[in-house]
Amino acid sequence: MDMPRTVWKSTAINLLMFATLHLSLGLAAAEKHHPTPIWRFHLKEVGYEKRENDTAKIYTIGYVKPNLTFLGDDAVVAGFVTGSTKQPPLTGTWVLHLVMLDSRNGRVRGQRTFPLEGHESGIFASSGGNLIVWLGPSLLLLNREFETIAQLQLPKSSNPAWRFLRFVISATRQTLFVASTDTANKLEPTGDVIDTGALERKRLCKYSRQEDFPETITDSQAARINGKTMLVSRLCDESHPVTPPKQCAALWAGSIHFVNDDLLAVTCSDVVPKTPFTRVSSTTFLLKPSGTVLMARNAGKKERAESVLMSPDGHRFALVSSLLGGVEIPAFDMYYHDVRSRVAVYDTGNTAERLVFQIEPHASGIAMAGDGSMLAATVGEEIQAFVLPK
Repeated sequence: MDMPRTVWKSTAINLLMFATLHLSLGLAAAEKHHPTPIWRFHLKEVGYEKRENDTAKIYTIGYVKPNLTFLGDDAVVAGFVTGSTKQPPLTGTWVLHLVMLDSRNGRVRGQRTFPLEGHESGIFASSGGNLIVWLGPSLLLLNREFETIAQLQLPKSSNPAWRFLRFVISATRQTLFVASTDTANKLEPTGDVIDTGALERKRLCKYSRQEDFPETITDSQAARINGKTMLVSRLCDESHPVTPPKQCAALWAGSIHFVNDDLLAVTCSDVVPKTPFTRVSSTTFLLKPSGTVLMARNAGKKERAESVLMSPDGHRFALVSSLLGGVEIPAFDMYYHDVRSRVAVYDTGNTAERLVFQIEPHASGIAMAGDGSMLAATVGEEIQAFVLPK
């Protein structure tokens, strides 16, 4: 039986509208998961030399940790280390390279290098829009021209090889906590609370053991993980346990981050990973320091929770994870490996998911702008910048 022309015409229009809608939704989803960087900068332009073989005289050993940060909203600073030894970190000449890029277009705004004693180094943004640089035994405060405006010596160990240091910066970037001791227990476990704006010590915290050092801080609070328990306290005070989420109580809490003064992000796994790439089932919870859960996100089957990014203004945060590839056969020393980075961006006020996208290959460092409007990522030998929705 022939279909009436009016019915056929109506059906065709509906199918066309459905196809158009389906296509537009597909494109929107693709844009949501694969945004295009607004600029890319290749670090080879500023001295990054990939080691091709053992005969290379100078080659890049790696990025500092952390290796990428925003200074305010308008500048991105990246750091990497080069050396001249074939077997780092035993001997050789070490150099820290810093490059400042304009966050709007990726153009170079400044460069500076520092000789290193060993390979220990790192970079942190200060509350005043300046840069803190860790250079082995000391911290430097640099202005936007990379000029040194303050210096602070770190506690010394009887043997540098035994020294243990942990750097924890608050989401507001106003406070840097530097925990120090040594593996021989000859240096008392202490923590310096440092004002990042002036690079001045505000307080000295004393601990009975290095396991008590906080893993995350605000400008007034500290938190850490102890097995299956979350411990929260005033900064430098004795920690008290906080009831973990019910879904997390029987699991192992792997990481903890303050998003702001009133929010914590805690990741829990069903087992303790045997390697960084062991596949586990994990859930990240957003909760109050009291233990009240506001949000929970289950990771995929081949996904490993990695870090939490916070905008210093407190309005945004991002959950960063690694998507794993390959196969895992421990008997043949074969494990999953990082393939891509997954970034999910949320508004802090209502925990609404604003954007989810992937970065390929896996990013070794990701940073968020001060107002949460941009992300920058270290991808291979490139710095890539992404604009986030308002």
